[in-house]
Amino acid sequence: MKVSHLAGLCLGTLPQVLAQYEWTSLALAGVTPVDYLYVRPHAGGKNPVTDVTSLDLRCNVKGSTSSAKDTLSITNSLAGYPQQIVWRPNIPITAPGAWTIYLAQVPANHTAATFDGSGKVWFKLAQGYYRIPTFELDPTVVPPEPTGPAIPQPTVGPIGVGSIKATLPAKLPSAEYLVRAEYIDLPRLLRSESVHGNNDLHEFNSLNINRGGAKFYIACGQISYKSLGKGVPGPLVPIPGVHSASDPGILIDLSGIILNYPYPGPPVWPPV
Repeated sequence: MKVSHLAGLCLGTLPQVLAQYEWTSLALAGVTPVDYLYVRPHAGGKNPVTDVTSLDLRCNVKGSTSSAKDTLSITNSLAGYPQQIVWRPNIPITAPGAWTIYLAQVPANHTAATFDGSGKVWFKLAQGYYRIPTFELDPTVVPPEPTGPAIPQPTVGPIGVGSIKATLPAKLPSAEYLVRAEYIDLPRLLRSESVHGNNDLHEFNSLNINRGGAKFYIACGQISYKSLGKGVPGPLVPIPGVHSASDPGILIDLSGIILNYPYPGPPVWPPV
């Protein structure tokens, strides 16, 4: 099969494949972030979580409740302009993958600094993907038009490459919350390259595909939210327990056309 040159799929870009990400800051949109002020330091550092059944997947290694230095206080604007939160990574995100932002309301007997996030308490606030190939690799073939709503992409701009953000809906009730960022670095098909001349098409031979090799980069932050919201977030899910290694959005071959990426986990609340 002859395809156009895609640097992101070549063996020459293995440093990108091996990149290790870390969520270092959580802040309101438009506010200069401070690393680990509202983010719980992760004992695993930049090492990803690979076992979807592990407690490490929730917020920290072995479910640790190591707290952030402070809790971000947010008041919903009465003028009708919802607040946005922004997660920023330590380095630009270059690997194809999917991101999600989850919230968990802190129960009355805890604070955001002490809650471990256990139980069916998590709901999905936002999701998107980055560099998942939604095109046909053969440049002579016109791909069909994707269906469904536009998919949010991580922001490229002043707030950083790969930063992700979510709007706090007006119906979100007043409470303290854990805010969890998750980036799934999806396994790619590694290819060898045979060049047929300068500016010519390149022929790729399949070398290997690591199915089930997804890497999860996660972190939890702490917020205190004040609003007049009376919504009931859901569905609520446990972490771990929300993912299976065989979920279509985790066990996936990124070497072909993907018209609608099947996001792992529950639907976004409130519904789009």
